[in-house]
Amino acid sequence: MLTDCAPGFDSYFDCILEILYGSSTIGLDPVIRHFTSVAKYNVPNGKQMRGRLCVASAKYFLNREISEDVLKSINLVGWAIEFLQAGFLVHDDIIDESPMRRGKPSWGLSQQKEGLGLIGINDGLHLFMSVQQILMSALTNPQHSRCIDIIKLFGDCANATCFGQALDILGDIGFHPSISKGLSGAKLSETHQNRLRDITLDRYALISKWKTSHYSFVLPVLAGMLLADVKSETLFSNAKSILFEIGEYFQAQDDYLDVYGDASVTGKVGVDIADGKCSWIIAMALEIASADQRNILNVSNISFPLL
Repeated sequence: MLTDCAPGFDSYFDCILEILYGSSTIGLDPVIRHFTSVAKYNVPNGKQMRGRLCVASAKYFLNREISEDVLKSINLVGWAIEFLQAGFLVHDDIIDESPMRRGKPSWGLSQQKEGLGLIGINDGLHLFMSVQQILMSALTNPQHSRCIDIIKLFGDCANATCFGQALDILGDIGFHPSISKGLSGAKLSETHQNRLRDITLDRYALISKWKTSHYSFVLPVLAGMLLADVKSETLFSNAKSILFEIGEYFQAQDDYLDVYGDASVTGKVGVDIADGKCSWIIAMALEIASADQRNILNVSNISFPLL
């Protein structure tokens, strides 16, 4: 279990809050209070898989007694990944208009209900920007000779995730009413049929690689390897190949839970198929669907019936 590999990970969160919000700036007290709430609400309440995986990876490759200073640096880098993850989730929920996240109202929705409009967009950006501050605090020790490599890895994986998010959204076959309004039945069916062609297992694998694998598995494990000063390019290459496969499997599990998971357990209501996402469930269904079943999907406007 990752909890066993990274004991004490939770205890470093207060250190993160001190790094980000410990210094008072005249006139910014309301902002500091708000951003502290953003961090506490969105960052520490998940499984912390990515942050703990980074710590576990670093410990494995160091394979020796670790000083308290080095252990602190490793855990701070793990928390930087959790902040990156939180920023993605805040924006993802705004884009998808998701009502729930981790069993609570999604942050963007909660802020709208507070009368703060789309401040959640700025809050998500703040979580992203916090990553650099955390990394600079964690990696200033001279022993961290791979500081630039780690910062570059974070940037590369964050950028890859943005590409994956765009790939996911641009492939949606669901229609916004303003798009479908006025289209004839034949034209609507033709457009859906064309979009349905993009829902394939190959496309699903591509989305999984870019949207999920880079920041969920490649980033934590490779960051741990860099913290341990691993230098073998072959080892890095082999690790990435395996981690991309793990990411695809992880995304398939997530897609399954989106349909069949209990919202009281998953903490969110699954709408991927209804939204026309290229998820593993629908891509696999199309692989085995009969012509009649595919036709049903072609003409469905709002959601897919179960096959």
